[in-house]
Amino acid sequence: MTIMSHDKLDLTNHFLIAMPQLSGSYFGHTVVYMWQHGDDGALGIVVNLPLEIKLGEIFSQLDIEIQRPESGEETVLSGGPVETDKGFILHDADRDWQSTLKVTDDIRITTSRDILDDISRGEGPENYLVALGCAGWSPGQLEEEIADNAWITCPASKEIIFSHDFDRKPDMGRGDTGFYHEPAHHGCGTQLTGQQATDPEYHCKNTALLRLWHPQDRCRCGADNHQNRLGPPGHSRRKW
Repeated sequence: MTIMSHDKLDLTNHFLIAMPQLSGSYFGHTVVYMWQHGDDGALGIVVNLPLEIKLGEIFSQLDIEIQRPESGEETVLSGGPVETDKGFILHDADRDWQSTLKVTDDIRITTSRDILDDISRGEGPENYLVALGCAGWSPGQLEEEIADNAWITCPASKEIIFSHDFDRKPDMGRGDTGFYHEPAHHGCGTQLTGQQATDPEYHCKNTALLRLWHPQDRCRCGADNHQNRLGPPGHSRRKW
């Protein structure tokens, strides 16, 4: 297996979109915004896993007075399985707070409390996501996962990052790659997705969009030679 050299690939300001073989793991059906990628590894924020927590609960824990009630109703996301007790605010705006990392001219990551103070007063960035935790990869690890077809990648867009239509974000991102419009087909012509993608015994039904199939498997309908446009299934090697 050929592994891409990590000094030849920079996915900063890109999306990782989980492929079906990640179903059942933390990263199943996720879109990850990559805010750092280099010789020391990679860091990202999952932008479509809402928690059953509202921002008002975070304000309460930090003794921040809510002066703009709408801000307390914002959904908090699970940003990844690393540093889950740490808050990350992914936002636009052309200004910095006490602890802000500039990713692009209009995308930043802030981890300091002062941005929450401003958000509670309605003086924060126009667009933002608040997440607990992040995702991290050691040097070369992400490249190996991409080579194993665990992820597809595409340039990030603010429209997808800050959309609150969390369930649709993977489809929105896949649309940018072209995969959304060219679904893989079962050998009998049926399009399958979701859990069907990992269950070779699933009976064919005319549902959904995108899947991978083990080419050697045969469905109950009797069709074999299942098409696999995206290469053979791989397996994420991440250990958390």
